[in-house]
Amino acid sequence: MASTAASVKYRLVEAEEVAQAAGEPTSPTTAAKNKKPAAEKATQPRRAAGGRGKGGRGGRRESGFYANGTFISFSDTKATAEYAKSQIEFYLSADNLVRDTFLRQHMDVDGYVPLAFIGSFQAVYSVHRDYPTLLAAMKSSDVVELDEKNEKIRPRVWKQWLWPQADGQFGVPRYIKVEEDQA
Repeated sequence: MASTAASVKYRLVEAEEVAQAAGEPTSPTTAAKNKKPAAEKATQPRRAAGGRGKGGRGGRRESGFYANGTFISFSDTKATAEYAKSQIEFYLSADNLVRDTFLRQHMDVDGYVPLAFIGSFQAVYSVHRDYPTLLAAMKSSDVVELDEKNEKIRPRVWKQWLWPQADGQFGVPRYIKVEEDQA
């Protein structure tokens, strides 16, 4: 018994944005007074599956992305590296680590995580894929410490974030970069 259900797409918006787009007042009491019956509302034609743009589930735009209302072109590797650096700095901030057990479980005994590991996270990899420029951008960070030899990073305050192991130790064994000719 095969079921063919139409996929539903959502876009998260603030309540004020919805009210402004509809031309309605933002307070709930005045909105309830001015509510039109369902029969009087204008209907809009339904779009084809795929939502906004070229279809699919969003995906990577060919030319760039918007960050805080500013367009950043993918061809500007310095700008995308800075954006990826700010995302990595957020991942290693206290605000995130307090609830991010996955990242904490990957910290080694010195609190380091490989930059390539965090660089593979979707929010980082989708905007910046050039590893050497990401490594160069992380050198200028004031939020995280970079071990250039092993290409790994950790927060400035790191001991409190180590995850306990079953043997009573904290953190996983140290990450050490292996040269390609040794691998």
